[in-house]
Amino acid sequence: MKYALLILPFLAAHKAKAQQYASTANQCVRAYYDSNNYNWLTYENTCSQAIYVTLVSNAGTNVGALDLDPGGHGGPGLSANEVKAIRGVEVYACPSGYYAVDTSDNRISTRTVSTYRCKQS
Repeated sequence: MKYALLILPFLAAHKAKAQQYASTANQCVRAYYDSNNYNWLTYENTCSQAIYVTLVSNAGTNVGALDLDPGGHGGPGLSANEVKAIRGVEVYACPSGYYAVDTSDNRISTRTVSTYRCKQS
């Protein structure tokens, strides 16, 4: 019986950790240059859930973050030339209430990564 008592706390901790992550939502993001808004880079949420998008340049700078409701759009206020100057923008989208972290659980903000997951805020 004492062995069962040792296992229960481990299972509870494991379950709590698993619940703090969600699937990425990059499939929900459409990027375009909006002719109705100075031809600035714009992102649209094409899914039915709200998302939080982190934007990082390939030059290693934080471009910003967006809360996008379903069908919503917004952007960092950058023209095509400005995007080119920072070598492009990488998108890390998560469900609302989550933010992007790398495989070491560090929040993504100023560097691009090839793999990420979404951690609960």
